[in-house]
Amino acid sequence: MEPARSQQTETRIRESTFGLTRRQLADLLSFAAEGQIPTKEATVDRSVAEELHRMLVVAVQDDEKEPGCPSSQPGRSLRHVLLKEKSPPSELVTIKEQSKRWTTGSASSQQRAAGTTIYYAAIARSLIQHGEKISQHSYDALAQSFLQLSAKSWMLPELKDLFDRATTICQERREMR
Repeated sequence: MEPARSQQTETRIRESTFGLTRRQLADLLSFAAEGQIPTKEATVDRSVAEELHRMLVVAVQDDEKEPGCPSSQPGRSLRHVLLKEKSPPSELVTIKEQSKRWTTGSASSQQRAAGTTIYYAAIARSLIQHGEKISQHSYDALAQSFLQLSAKSWMLPELKDLFDRATTICQERREMR
């Protein structure tokens, strides 16, 4: 099999399993096989992960169709914009602002947690991609937030990596001041 094709297959598998590792999938299957009932915390974590995945796969909409959503190329997912492509800072600001509205207008704690994650992912992406801080938060505060999000048990691996890299940038910039 070609290396590029193998990588595409691996990416599809990761996306279809919500980014869970083989070990995490094995743990889930063992719980099901043993008939163990997940704890309330595990159920909430799973709900947040599902909500985050749902938000990330939603296509970026044209402003005219849905006010407040990013618009440069409709049809792309938020996951693609935040993790895979070079997006202009203005688009990342728009995603950040939209996700802020999602967190304040959300009915559930899972939606607020997922919206907050997307908010900080847009900030992290801008730091990594453009070296620009698109937030009023200090580098110290951002590093703390990125660390807290990265430590969440429900955090998708790609976002954990994004937050870890952004934390390093914040710590370096904080030391330069």
